[in-house]
Amino acid sequence: MPRRHVSLIAVALVASTSAVGSSQPAAAAADLCAGAPRAPYVDVPDAHTHADAIDCLHGLAVIRGRLVDAFEPATSLRRDQMATIIAGSIEAAGGRLPAPDRGAFPDVSSGPHRDAIERLAAAGIVEGRADGSYAPGAHVPRGQMTAFLVRAHDHVLGPSDEPAPSAFEDTAGHPHEATIDRAAQLGLASGKTATRFAPQELTLRGQTATFVARLLHRSADAGVMTAPRWGFTSSVHRISASLERQITGSSWHAGRDCPPFTDLRLLEIVHRGFDGRDRVGLLVLHRDAVADVRVALTRSYEAGFHIERMRLVDRYGADDDRSMAANNSSAFNCRTVSGSTRWSEHAYGRAIDINPVQNPYVAGSTVEPEAGRAYLDRSNVRRGMLVRGDATVTAFKDRGWGWGGDWSSIKDYMHLSSTGR
Repeated sequence: MPRRHVSLIAVALVASTSAVGSSQPAAAAADLCAGAPRAPYVDVPDAHTHADAIDCLHGLAVIRGRLVDAFEPATSLRRDQMATIIAGSIEAAGGRLPAPDRGAFPDVSSGPHRDAIERLAAAGIVEGRADGSYAPGAHVPRGQMTAFLVRAHDHVLGPSDEPAPSAFEDTAGHPHEATIDRAAQLGLASGKTATRFAPQELTLRGQTATFVARLLHRSADAGVMTAPRWGFTSSVHRISASLERQITGSSWHAGRDCPPFTDLRLLEIVHRGFDGRDRVGLLVLHRDAVADVRVALTRSYEAGFHIERMRLVDRYGADDDRSMAANNSSAFNCRTVSGSTRWSEHAYGRAIDINPVQNPYVAGSTVEPEAGRAYLDRSNVRRGMLVRGDATVTAFKDRGWGWGGDWSSIKDYMHLSSTGR
């Protein structure tokens, strides 16, 4: 019988490296961000140009993806989104913002970015347009972006009387020429080439992460910002509207007996990858199971256990076979036992599978995933394996959970659940 049906049976920019002011800030930013856990974004691979900055700002809660697991680094930023990032960066850098200037802009009366926009307005960091509006949905050109950066820098570290030399040939007469030159002088933003800034091009999300990381490193170098102490963290979140949309029709289905979204939670938790790097994993769980999993995985991390991948099963089309083949550790997936109306424990969000390749499902000659055959000798304990008495299995058992490795007629070494099934 297939394993999936058994659970109820048992900072650089797009700029050249020679661009003005880019070398020293990039190195310092790398020092500030060194050790930040890899953010959970599937579209930001380890080798991505802006990966280190994105990881750093995600860890500092300065910036978030468009989805919980997708950053969309090539997407342009709106003025309201930029305001939230700049406000967050000021506070992360050790600065403070005044109370919101309510009513500063007639077109900003509600929404998730209102508070940031109005606090920046009170601080004189953002300005409206000629008609007094803010235009929150307008996208931010690179020239305008430097005004956000330089004003944020001066708010935290104070302005400078040192004149900024003209840095680029294509910014003469531009409305933001002065802040472009100052941003280059400070090393906050560099050009597309040594002589071209392209002020009218839109600012992209990935580039913005690198710009802001440079702002934070200057604050750290000045002693205003305390360098973060990276390591294990975890947090629990309600299911957001965007996550509801993302998993509906995938791991969650309308019309089925799936738990309501109000009963589900998103656990964001750091785990140690197979490469030794800390990585942020994502698990959707029932709210009653979150505390158990959080405590158990905390103990597992502290014991040095390695988990290769921890993504939402929706990244594999909610297909258990595909998720297992990718060695993905996952939890919630609202599905029934094949040919039955009975539900998997994963359907309730009260089960988790860990490292399926190293911990396969075994029933007679059936092994799932197929790559798990290399791990049938359970006495030869290797990285990522769950075995009786180890720290991870013990941590879950101490919370009252059962382990599929204890089953008699079959073995489901990856599977841990609150009911033991």
